[in-house]
Amino acid sequence: MGLSSNCPVSSFFFSRNKRMFLDSCVLNQACEDQDVAKLLEVTGEKYSTFIASISLLEVGFGPRDKADIKQQQEVMELYQHTKTVNSSSIDSIDVLNSNKAGKKYLYIPEEHEWFGARHNLIKWMEQENVGGSSARKQQNDALIFMCAWNANSFLITDNVKDFLRFNVILHNEHGGHLPIFSLEDLKRSQTEEVVFPCNVKNYL
Repeated sequence: MGLSSNCPVSSFFFSRNKRMFLDSCVLNQACEDQDVAKLLEVTGEKYSTFIASISLLEVGFGPRDKADIKQQQEVMELYQHTKTVNSSSIDSIDVLNSNKAGKKYLYIPEEHEWFGARHNLIKWMEQENVGGSSARKQQNDALIFMCAWNANSFLITDNVKDFLRFNVILHNEHGGHLPIFSLEDLKRSQTEEVVFPCNVKNYL
């Protein structure tokens, strides 16, 4: 039972670091669905949890009288009470082989992650012949991807398809993968072993 990767590069970091990165959509769902919240809590007993600071613009975003109250509360918790890390400090704060249970961090992207997101978006535009407006809709995902990549973590998202495009680009350039799992994968991992990239249909 659990999550794993058979990528020769990421499997090493996966087993060593025990870090779970959450997409903004997963945080929103956790606020709306107690089963999702419990699933993340149970998984968080095995892995430290990371959330990119760009999620502060995506979780519970909207007029305060219309946005979900729990999502707004989650954002305030992240902003006011969650310890911050970046790619320079992560290994000294989230120490390897330490107890990961209940550890939660707000990951602050540095300039190389912003530039990496730009690089991946432009590469995608060139490969797929898409325009800037389409790329801008994916810019937060591109940044979250780079944060998760540099954190040497795995990513939980229900937007697997969009994140995989960045995985293909970096795999072609560097030979590794960011292990990506859906919430359904996370549910299945409670009773069986879910292996990346076998969990993704028609990938590569």
